[in-house]
Amino acid sequence: MSEKEKITEADKEFSEDVKTQLTREVTVEDVKIKPYTFGQFIELTPILERIYKEIEEKELFKDGFPEKLEFKRDFIKLYMIAAKDMIKLISLACPEVTEDEIKEWPIEKGMLILATIFYINLGFLKNISALFT
Repeated sequence: MSEKEKITEADKEFSEDVKTQLTREVTVEDVKIKPYTFGQFIELTPILERIYKEIEEKELFKDGFPEKLEFKRDFIKLYMIAAKDMIKLISLACPEVTEDEIKEWPIEKGMLILATIFYINLGFLKNISALFT
């Protein structure tokens, strides 16, 4: 691949990343998932603070947030840390679903929705994390 083709490919990937960031609302398993708003971030701050402290204590992301979570090493530990706040984390990102409905989902659906919420907010999480490290 020539240098020009590499640059063109990089520009194309950057454009796709920008589009993704601007239109991050996705639908998974018939559930509309939206990135957190500024107001929701403020509402989530006490929860995120608790989760952040536990992540730090357990040295889960000592090298920063990964691009992809490894199931055994990262996702299970993150699940254990965030378990008591999962319904709230989901309900804010999925405003069309009630907390009672979320509680009735199969485990696989809930975990898929949580992973999607994590990924669509990952850019923001990385940026905010960089401010504190």
